[in-house]
Amino acid sequence: MLIGSQMLGMNTAVFVEKSPMACQTLKANFASPVVQGDISEVATLKQVHPLLGSGYLQMTGGFPCQGFSRQGDCLGMEDLRSHSLNAILSSAWFFQVDEVLLECVANVIHFRDAMTCIEQFAKNDNMNSHHLIFDLQDQWPARRNRFWCRLTRQGLPVVHIPRWPTSSRFCSLGSIMPLDAMWDKSAELNLAWHASELTMYMDPSYGADQRLLQSGDKAPTALHSWGHVNRPCPCGCRQALSMARLRDGGARGFGLISSRYGCYRHLHPEEGAMLCTVPPSYVFPLEPRAALTLLRQIAAPLQVLWMQAHALQSLQQHYWGQTCISPMRVIEHMQNYLVAHAFMRWITPTMYQPRQVTLHIEGADNAHSIRITSPTTVRELLHAERQLAGWGHYVIVMVNGQRLHPDVQLQPGILYEIRICTSKQVKPFPSMEPIWGGGLNHDGCLLGDRLLWTFMQFLVSSRNMETHAATPFALYPFSVDQLLQPAIHASVTASWRLRRTQETGDIYVICECHGHWILLRGIWTSPHQGLQWILYDGLRLDHALPWMYKVSRTLSKDLHCRFLGMRVGCSIPQLCTHTCSTIALAHMAQCLQLLDAVSPHEISELHNWLLTFQSEGSELFAGGPDNCQ
Repeated sequence: MLIGSQMLGMNTAVFVEKSPMACQTLKANFASPVVQGDISEVATLKQVHPLLGSGYLQMTGGFPCQGFSRQGDCLGMEDLRSHSLNAILSSAWFFQVDEVLLECVANVIHFRDAMTCIEQFAKNDNMNSHHLIFDLQDQWPARRNRFWCRLTRQGLPVVHIPRWPTSSRFCSLGSIMPLDAMWDKSAELNLAWHASELTMYMDPSYGADQRLLQSGDKAPTALHSWGHVNRPCPCGCRQALSMARLRDGGARGFGLISSRYGCYRHLHPEEGAMLCTVPPSYVFPLEPRAALTLLRQIAAPLQVLWMQAHALQSLQQHYWGQTCISPMRVIEHMQNYLVAHAFMRWITPTMYQPRQVTLHIEGADNAHSIRITSPTTVRELLHAERQLAGWGHYVIVMVNGQRLHPDVQLQPGILYEIRICTSKQVKPFPSMEPIWGGGLNHDGCLLGDRLLWTFMQFLVSSRNMETHAATPFALYPFSVDQLLQPAIHASVTASWRLRRTQETGDIYVICECHGHWILLRGIWTSPHQGLQWILYDGLRLDHALPWMYKVSRTLSKDLHCRFLGMRVGCSIPQLCTHTCSTIALAHMAQCLQLLDAVSPHEISELHNWLLTFQSEGSELFAGGPDNCQ
């Protein structure tokens, strides 16, 4: 219940969990201490007590539903797991809490022994008791009918929390999330139904449950056996259920068709979390199937939020005489947040189709469109615009005046406002005398063309592993004098154009100009159908500009692309001799979003490390113009 509670600003003093898997997940998400132990044991209570602190103290606990659920044996309090209810109430008395919030399956209301246990505790501990049953599906397209009970000290306001109204906004799965989301390959393979699962789920003798979720549906109740019906539960609570039991009680479970592989699969943990209203920021440091099992044990945060908003509203009114909490508005805010995340950040097959995205730069007269053919995030747009804006600027992307998170996927039909801002505190390049590199007089300190090419290929392959974007096009390092010969052999340029049809990303060229390695990057501009070139030069030598201008024009011509000009990019300053080759590689890594800011000291260390890979075969070496040139 902690997730919904913390959304209202409530602080958690300590968590108590018996399951190692649950403790691992809590530690991954919260800074509060986690005590792994049984709440019924005195040793656990002794660990918890010093951590409680002072102030208003509420204990929340969901007690096991197996003894009360229609899917279980319905043994009630005779089921040993149900004794957790006694342990929760006993520890509440031991800690002298101000309030207890209990949660369980709705069917517990029909078990007199459990209800008597709660009522007797309230009477003995001088507490008011109020219980409520309401279903998640009234506000969210997933069935989850739960029993809630709030026990409060005498003297505190008695609040009769109403059932929430039925929403007309989120009535179907298609209204809260796309059902064709694509996830990491390894996760989808882990979630794919095995042959035994497929056989069982398609056999009516194991129940006539809905197996495949559709856009217009509401999801069935997610059970603890989710993803592990015919195998041991990863939390260790049971072995695999027998075939006889599964035939008698039914094999519960449902899934989707994988957009990546076309097979039946269980829901991804993010999809399961969406059904249970668990925020996307919640991390599951577990394999996907185990995460699904754990999700079933989390009280739906949306329902918790409803209960806690009413409780906090009454306490504020009681102690402060006023409150600004509106439970219905809090619920709607969370719903909008969840839905926006799913539709704006999940990757779907349509994002691999060509589409137009509309951008408008603040202050410009007209908007313009760019063509994208793969999932593209706001972060990538920010990076591209920041490169164009140059040093000392940063970029903000907004929709309807609201700043977008960098992980949001760009969508067609939306006008993205781009605001280019000037940094108020900019680190300028240090003023200095020109620093000359090592020239060709210190071959042992210089990187050669063969080593440069090896690491250029490595950067390209690393980029391809990180993203589904178009493959960058890299040329083998060459000398400017070679490229600007009267004519390059036709077979060479033909091979470049053939490669270009397959490697359609940005163009990267590291070339030697007067004993100095420089990076050129060619960016394909869809609206103008041409190449815009950017020069990255650690020494910022003006005399290199006309040479590199000719190189970029020649390359555009050889690739049969329009030449849209060349500009100087924000470069890493070369403060050490011989390191221009390493700086060129660092510039390329930054353009590919594989490297963040790097210091001159790190460049020097990187250069020395690269030198250890130097081998025979290189013909071109450069380190920067020396004093004689």
